[in-house]
Amino acid sequence: MQRFRSGPHIVEAVQITARIFDALHPRPKHIAGLVYDPTGPAIHVPTREGVKVGKIGDWIVKGPHGQLEIFNPDLFAATFEPVTATVLRFERRG
Repeated sequence: MQRFRSGPHIVEAVQITARIFDALHPRPKHIAGLVYDPTGPAIHVPTREGVKVGKIGDWIVKGPHGQLEIFNPDLFAATFEPVTATVLRFERRG
């Protein structure tokens, strides 16, 4: 999962793609506890509001407290920005 920021909150997210359904299940990159339905194709995600269905193009977001949620691509793009790593270089003085 990639890391994204929404205000002060950092979340992890993965976009649902057709490639997820191309291989045998479960795959190492599959999220445990989700139901992958290749006939849909869809992923059934347990959320606080009940089970939601994510389709190709949607994003599965894991919130700061581990809760899962589904976002459509437009809402995801408007809400989150990628977190990029910053490398700090320290020089030894002496």
